[in-house]
Amino acid sequence: SVSIATNIPGFEQEYFILSIDPRCIPVRMFEYFDKISEKSAELMLNKMKPLIEKFEQHYNECEKKQWLEKIERYCTCIPIVGFNSGFYDINLLSKYGFMAEILKRDSEPFVIKNGTQYKTIKTKQFIFLDQMSFCAPGTSLRKFIEAHDVGLEKGHFPYEFLNSYEKLDFLVSNLKISDFDSSLKNSKLSESEFSNLMRTCKELTLVKISDLLKWYNNLDVVPLLKACLKNKEFYYKFDLDMYKDGFTLPGLSENILFEYAQKDFKEYLK
Repeated sequence: SVSIATNIPGFEQEYFILSIDPRCIPVRMFEYFDKISEKSAELMLNKMKPLIEKFEQHYNECEKKQWLEKIERYCTCIPIVGFNSGFYDINLLSKYGFMAEILKRDSEPFVIKNGTQYKTIKTKQFIFLDQMSFCAPGTSLRKFIEAHDVGLEKGHFPYEFLNSYEKLDFLVSNLKISDFDSSLKNSKLSESEFSNLMRTCKELTLVKISDLLKWYNNLDVVPLLKACLKNKEFYYKFDLDMYKDGFTLPGLSENILFEYAQKDFKEYLK
C-alpha cells in the first residue's frame, strides 16, 4: 500500500493505493505522479511567464536559449519527498518495477547512491529525495513531525499482526493491544494509546484492517507534507529552494556558506 499527499492545487486529497499485486503499485504511483507533474509544470511556467518574456527579448540567442532551457528544467521537475524512502521504500519497490517506471520516462536519470541508499533520483519530470538527508542522524518520522508542530501526529498500526492479505478483512474491533507489539522497535502500546486508537476507529468508521491501513498511511504523508513545507520555509531567507538547490543538508549548508562569502555583494552590484 502507498499514500501520496501533495500541495498542488486540484490534488489536495490524499491518494491511497492498495493492491495484493505489488507490481501494480509503482504503475499506479507513477500514473498519479505524471498528472501531478503536468499540473505543477503548468502552474510554475505560468508563474515564471514575466521572466520568460523578459528573456525572450534578450539580444544574445545562445544565452537566451540556455536561460530558457534552465527555467523550463526548473519548472517541469517536481520534488517527490519521502521519509527513509531512499533506504527502504525505493529499494523495496525496485523489486516490483519502480526503476522500470523511471526508465520509461527518462532513459538516463541522474542517480546518487550511497551503498544501497538512494540519495536522489532525478528525471526530467521528478526528483526523488529523502527527507532524512536533511535531518540530524537518528531523527524518526514521528520526531520530525512533532518538531514542526503541524497539528497532526502519526497513528498506530499492527505491523506484525498483518502477515497475510486475508487479515486485511479482519475487524478492527477484534484487535487486542498485544497485536500492536513491535519486536523491531521493541515497543508496546500503552493502555491509553490503545483506547484512543479504538475510539478514533469508531469515530471515523474504520471497520476493517484495510480501513485502518488507509487511515494510517494517510496520516503518515499529510503531516509529513506539512512538516516539509514548514522546514522548507527556513531556507527562504537564504534565497534557497530546499528541495531543488541541494540534495542533502550538507549540500544546502555549502550553498549558505557561499551566500555568506558573498554577503553584501548584491548591494555592491546596485
